[in-house]
Amino acid sequence: MRMRALDAFAAWPAQKKGPIIGCPAPGGKVAGGRRRRGAARFFGARFLIPAARWPIMRRVARGATAAPRRREEVARMSDESLYCGRFVGVCRTSAGDCGVFYRVSSRSFPNRTAVAAAGGALIVPRDPREAEANPYIAYRCLRHGKGAAVASNGSHTDALFERIAAGMPPRDAFAMVLLAFDYEHDQLDTPRIAACIAGGAAYLGIVRRTGLQVEELELAPGAARFVATYELDRIDDLRARGAIAAGDAAGIARSLMDAPPFRALSKPVCGACALARGGEFDVAVIDAAAPGR
Repeated sequence: MRMRALDAFAAWPAQKKGPIIGCPAPGGKVAGGRRRRGAARFFGARFLIPAARWPIMRRVARGATAAPRRREEVARMSDESLYCGRFVGVCRTSAGDCGVFYRVSSRSFPNRTAVAAAGGALIVPRDPREAEANPYIAYRCLRHGKGAAVASNGSHTDALFERIAAGMPPRDAFAMVLLAFDYEHDQLDTPRIAACIAGGAAYLGIVRRTGLQVEELELAPGAARFVATYELDRIDDLRARGAIAAGDAAGIARSLMDAPPFRALSKPVCGACALARGGEFDVAVIDAAAPGR
């Protein structure tokens, strides 16, 4: 009965224009069939379904051809400049200390700076008069305490930190907060991104117009992972990882501006880092206009 149903699907004619999507069948055997109108070929495909009837499968088809190409083309980030907007990340020093970091990269708003504040760091305009005219352009990008630290690109920093500090598992807190705040409904559909270290574990999350991604990551000593609002907006992007040579918060903050892989990311403005050491957090900020401060 089950196989007859599958065979019935195989014979279902495509009545609408669009790619034909291959779907996996029980047993994982590859069935024959012609590749029609740009059909995505999946290993283990047994029958074909018109993609026009399955919106989610259309997205899978597009990703099926794009993902291998991305992996081949970007296995290593070159020194060529890439604009990725803001990014958050997690790292582990060679000594085993975990940290979170955030960097602002901007074409339109280079007049931002990061300042250390009680329990974290803020992104504010360099000219205080701008904040008086529009208080929403200043936000907390970094917050730490109770064994956890969170970095993000907006007002969801506090909401995420408070749920994790209250005992909610970080994965659940990421999913709840990112879905509640959603991506920014601006002209670019800017994603909301976040990073967290808690209990020795590291997490990255992003909500885009097309979906939500949350990952718990394993970090080797000296490793860093990050996710950005543009271009590098997939946690599993091979370009969005690298090494951290610095062993303190100030050194990590400086590396956000001029050390690989971050130096290949153009338009740096400012950044911040929180590093867990001995049960406490060290915080450092960096400004591209005054890197020595």
